[in-house]
Amino acid sequence: MIVFDLEWTQPFGQDSMEEIIKIGAVKIGELGGPIMDCFTGYIKPVIYQKLSRIAKRLPDVALSMDSEVMFPDAYRAFVDWCAESTVFASWVSQDPGVLAKNAEHWELPTITATEFYDLQAAFCRTLDADRQISLETAASYCQLPAVFSFHNALYDAMYAALVTGWIEPAALPTPPKHKKPQKRKSFFSTLEYPVRPRYKAGIFPTREKVMNGKKHDPFTVLSVRNDSVSAVGIR
Repeated sequence: MIVFDLEWTQPFGQDSMEEIIKIGAVKIGELGGPIMDCFTGYIKPVIYQKLSRIAKRLPDVALSMDSEVMFPDAYRAFVDWCAESTVFASWVSQDPGVLAKNAEHWELPTITATEFYDLQAAFCRTLDADRQISLETAASYCQLPAVFSFHNALYDAMYAALVTGWIEPAALPTPPKHKKPQKRKSFFSTLEYPVRPRYKAGIFPTREKVMNGKKHDPFTVLSVRNDSVSAVGIR
């Protein structure tokens, strides 16, 4: 299994592609198994001239900015490192899509995976948690020593691989989504009501005249026009 993590930059407030600036990955033979190999690559951003606020706060973003490696070279090296592996996992479900978008942008073939596992979702299902759990919180729950910093692609991949030791294998596959029952249409929404004209009783000089009018009823609305009053019937 390849457990990988990505760091990227993306312009704020724009529906644009996330540009990957680092790839980190490790290989494990089974859930909770020892890390057999690791991969890391710092990628120079060239699509966007400015880093996003989140990217600027990454602990080793300077190494990506100073890197001379472009995404196509880093991606090919990552694919070669993966070799025959077809089972991939990451802590968040967004990473595979971001990796595929970047590959398509550079007209590179996407990675073929027989299985992809969302480790965060699997960990939450194992604990029967009703909310998302961050990788840092999961590592603390598993009492993993805080040796490395978080938000570093390689270190995050390592922590995610170690957390798999607490994930039940049955929790890995994403359960099928149940279709929400369609709301029944209201019977009254199909009925058509003709628009009835507003009944105008006339203009009265004073409010007293309106209240004493013979045709006044509880559904009459008073409407003041300058110094006179009119009664509008709602029927």
